[in-house]
Amino acid sequence: MDVEYGICQACGMYTLIQENLCEVCWHDVLLSVYRTNAYAMCGECGVPLLHEHSVCLHIGKSPMVNRIGSYSGNLKQLVVRYKKTGIRGLAKPIAALMSREIERVVGNANQVAIVPVPCSERSRRTRGWDHMELVGKELCANPKRMLIHLLERQGSGELKMLGRQQRKLESTRSYVLKARLDRNELELLDSCTTVLVIDDVMTTGSTFETCISLIAEIVDIPILGLCLAMD
Repeated sequence: MDVEYGICQACGMYTLIQENLCEVCWHDVLLSVYRTNAYAMCGECGVPLLHEHSVCLHIGKSPMVNRIGSYSGNLKQLVVRYKKTGIRGLAKPIAALMSREIERVVGNANQVAIVPVPCSERSRRTRGWDHMELVGKELCANPKRMLIHLLERQGSGELKMLGRQQRKLESTRSYVLKARLDRNELELLDSCTTVLVIDDVMTTGSTFETCISLIAEIVDIPILGLCLAMD
């Protein structure tokens, strides 16, 4: 991890920074990560467990979605600040957290397709950019990762305020496969051994379930999900 002088994208202090955060802010974020504070965790999806012999609820279910931390404390502040204040530099620490989990889950030997869950048109207009696309670009600084846009968002509405059943219904209407992939995208996809769908926050899992199911229609390689925070 490179350390240099710069302005912390969280607190605004000019000091030594790593992943665009000062030492204090980066340390605070790491305290919110499951691997820092959980007593026991599922070795596959990363969810915290009551004890090391607990059976994770994901067992026997599909799809597999790995979670880095809970949507609370400093991790929640990081997400909110990134999405609400338009500080694009915060994509870097989010990508750094995700990168650690990617290396744990799939290693760094084979090529991985990084597929961002697209934001709503309303969010894109308000913010001016797609927050997960920016994180995906940071992740793909690693040459073993390929940013491929396989999904499109329909409609401009938000899903976050809906109940579980409503979210499940609306997510099936809100996401579709990209209408057309160009030759370069198809070649990149063919070179990958795993597809990783990324999003910032998971609530009911309906968005991941829909997106992974759609991608499964066009590939026959493993498809995993990765979210920064579980709400």
